[in-house]
Amino acid sequence: MMVESGRIRLSRGPRQHFTRPAIDPLFRSAAELFGPRVIGVVLSGTGTDGTAGLETIQRAGGTTVIQQPRDALYPEMPQSAAAALQIDQVCTRAELPKLLRRLSTETVAMKAPPVTSTNIDELERPAALTCPECGGALREVTGTAAKQYRCHTGHSFGAEEVLDGQTEEVDYALGVALRVLNERIELCRQMAEHARAGRRSLGITHWNRLRSEAEEQLRVLQQFLARPAARAILEKAEGKPELTQA
Repeated sequence: MMVESGRIRLSRGPRQHFTRPAIDPLFRSAAELFGPRVIGVVLSGTGTDGTAGLETIQRAGGTTVIQQPRDALYPEMPQSAAAALQIDQVCTRAELPKLLRRLSTETVAMKAPPVTSTNIDELERPAALTCPECGGALREVTGTAAKQYRCHTGHSFGAEEVLDGQTEEVDYALGVALRVLNERIELCRQMAEHARAGRRSLGITHWNRLRSEAEEQLRVLQQFLARPAARAILEKAEGKPELTQA
């Protein structure tokens, strides 16, 4: 969940801190857009989500607030922020409304240091390749005539073998996606029928909407699989010779 030009955008990007939506992307996007006008508040919660986002808000000149950890049901998140940063305001739940009313009426200078934008939907260059056998990180073996890769548990591969392993993983992932989307369509159909039998109009609308979304996703995936490049991937994974066009 991110702020963009006066609106909130939901993204299907990678989870952060084991969750989506996460606090850090929201805080970073708000800091980038509004700078010193942002008031970032981290309340009760487990893990460290929110700490990096508060740091971005601080760099942009905004105000950072955390719930007093002793007052929080789950103190890990405010404790993480307090351990890493000099927090501007620490308050209890009872004190928070008054504090936010006061902060929101203050006038702030809009000039602030620029905030580096981080697009969570954009893929980064991999730090390492993945072992086709165990999923561990591969390192390049030096001093060999042919390029070789080895993982820390001892699996070794040539470049073509790593490529074959990647092809198999793509094939498996596409197969799982097809199965799950097809099953999702059927589940939504069943639930829509159940709602119709119970005369629950909102339920019918809800499940029909989810079914339409799944059907559209399945259609896009099937169109991709029908493309020659995708067929070549699947045929290689199945050990079939690639078809060439004369």
